[in-house]
Amino acid sequence: MPLPPRPRIKPLSALCIDLLATHSGALRDLGGLDEHTGVVLLREVVARQKLTLPLARVFIRSFPDSELSHALRGLDLFAAIPPAVSGPRSGLGPASW
Repeated sequence: MPLPPRPRIKPLSALCIDLLATHSGALRDLGGLDEHTGVVLLREVVARQKLTLPLARVFIRSFPDSELSHALRGLDLFAAIPPAVSGPRSGLGPASW
């Protein structure tokens, strides 16, 4: 009788990237990572649509003279912010000032 197939176990590096991406809002410094790992982490964060301006700044500060930093500086992150909705129910009109 053949043995049952072994469950596939993710490598430790993939588990760490997954954990960091899950809690990316709490990241303040990535200085202990090499640039390749930073790129892998950034890809995962972007894939989850969790890249924010403060998080982009963390990547830029952590990898200051890298291609990663230059690529992030070239992004227009403000273009990804949806415009505010104005109107009587939005709380953004003159009555809420």
